[in-house]
Amino acid sequence: MLPTVSMKFPALIAAFFTAAALTAQEPTPPTTPVAETAPAPASVPDLPNPQLDVPPLSLTPQDPPNPTEPPKPTVPEEEPLLPVPAGPILDQAGVLRPDAVARLTAALSAARTQDVWVYVLTVPSLRVLPSKQKEKLEALAKRYIDAWAPRTVGAILLFDDEGGLMSLQTSKEAEDRFSAVAIQIGIEERLVKLRTEGLAREKLEQMALIATDALGQLQSQYVADSARQRRTNLLMGGLALIGVGLALWSALAGSKPSAPATDAPDPEKIPPPAV
Repeated sequence: MLPTVSMKFPALIAAFFTAAALTAQEPTPPTTPVAETAPAPASVPDLPNPQLDVPPLSLTPQDPPNPTEPPKPTVPEEEPLLPVPAGPILDQAGVLRPDAVARLTAALSAARTQDVWVYVLTVPSLRVLPSKQKEKLEALAKRYIDAWAPRTVGAILLFDDEGGLMSLQTSKEAEDRFSAVAIQIGIEERLVKLRTEGLAREKLEQMALIATDALGQLQSQYVADSARQRRTNLLMGGLALIGVGLALWSALAGSKPSAPATDAPDPEKIPPPAV
């Protein structure tokens, strides 16, 4: 009996493990999935991950990307002008000889007694390209005459030693007081021949004397015309006063009362003539 039982015991153990294995392989019944909740239409989308260092992009048309504007070009400032000199000559370039300086100083100082202020200014260089020297010289001379003689009859003769160019500019008071034709005849036409002959340094003194003499003549003529006009105005004013006085005298003389007229006799009251 024992051998028989011992032989059946391993078979029972094998059958038990086989049944357990088949039970573990059976599929579990499927579970019904839970319906996911849909997001609301007006829900705000998820913000970007704060761990990422990326700024959020705005897609609204009111906030377009603003490109960087190019830097605006800077306007160069004008160079400062020299103060008004005590005398009529400021030879910074040293182009005038001492005897020329003495003659010019005497002539230009004498013109100031006629209220004519003429300056001679020399500069060593304009510090511009040769193609820009003439334009720079004229603009600089205009700035100097406006600053040095703003309300007087005058002119400035500016000389550039580097380019050998000269510019003559008259003051605004001279242009307002004298006509453009008078200035052109008095100054410009006298300088045409001088500009085409001789060296620039040699004719600098002559140009200054021509400008001073021309402006002096125009000023003298202006003063004479002004005095003549004042005398004429006084004469016309006196004649006007005399005319007004005569008119008043005539009006007063014509308004005197006339003598009363005698009454004519009544014909009925006239006595008959004696027979």
